Amino acid sequence: MKHQKARKIISFISSFSLLFQTFLPLTIAMPAYADEATDSAVVEVTPTPEITPEVTPEPTLTVEPTPEVTPEVTPTVEITPEITPDQL
Repeated sequence: MKHQKARKIISFISSFSLLFQTFLPLTIAMPAYADEATDSAVVEVTPTPEITPEVTPEPTLTVEPTPEVTPEVTPTVEITPEITPDQL
């Protein structure tokens, strides 16, 4: 008789556990419905001021020609031997 009562209690607990596990996700996962927008949910967007880029004048580079060094040809005096009629 003890075994029959124990079996009925275990059977009742396991049946209740199965039902509890079956319906527990339905109670936790409640569907979330979207709410209508209210005035407090409206976010005002302030326009940002447009930044106009300032044009800064760039300094113009002046190209100065470099003076060219040209070698000057100066005549040099060379002494050439003269042929005299005696040497012929």
